[in-house]
Amino acid sequence: HVTGVQTCALPISVGPGESLGESAPGDSPGYLATARALEDVAGYEIELAPFRELRRAYAPPAFKVLYRLALGLCSAIRNLDAEVATKPPRFTTPKAPPTSGMAGRGHGLSQDCVGFLRRMPFFEAFTDTEIKQLCSSMRQWDVAKDQTLFTEGEPAASCFVMARGLVEVTVERSGNLVTLADLGPGRLFGEISLLDQGP
Repeated sequence: HVTGVQTCALPISVGPGESLGESAPGDSPGYLATARALEDVAGYEIELAPFRELRRAYAPPAFKVLYRLALGLCSAIRNLDAEVATKPPRFTTPKAPPTSGMAGRGHGLSQDCVGFLRRMPFFEAFTDTEIKQLCSSMRQWDVAKDQTLFTEGEPAASCFVMARGLVEVTVERSGNLVTLADLGPGRLFGEISLLDQGP
C-alpha cells in the first residue's frame, strides 16, 4: 500500500492492482502529490521517455493506456459531481419543465470552424489536417437563451464545444437545480460521455 498526500484533499491509499502517478504519461509538468510506501512495495513503472516514443509512433498500447486512464478520470469526475451535488447548494433555481431533445437549429459548419478550434488551447497540439478531419464529424448549432441542450440522466449523443455565449450546468436535487458550473466560449462539455459512453 502507498499513501498519496495532496494539498487541500484527504490522503488516499493505493493498493495492489491500482496505479499512481498517472498524470505523468501525458504532458504534465510534474506529479500532483507525494507518494510514500506504507508497506514493502513491489510493482512496475512505465518510463516516460519510451512511453512518449510509443505515443509519437501512434502505437496502440500507448493509446490503450491513455484511454484506460481517461476512463478512470471520467469515473472520478462523475463521483465528484455526485459528491458536490449532495452538499448544501450555493445556487439553486426551481426545476424547469422538462424538454425533449436539444432545442435549437442545426446547420453546416461555418468557414471559421477550423480557425476557431485552432485558437482553443485544447486543440493546440492538433495539425490543421487533424482539425479538418475532426470537423467532418461535427455540426453547428445555434441555441436560444433559456433552451435546454440536454438533461441530466438522458443518453448522451454529443460532446459540445462552445463558440459563443454562456451555458449553465446543473444537477437536480430535491426539486431544485443546483449549479455546478457556468461555461463560456472555448470550453468543452459533455466530454465525459464521449469517453465512457455513460449518460
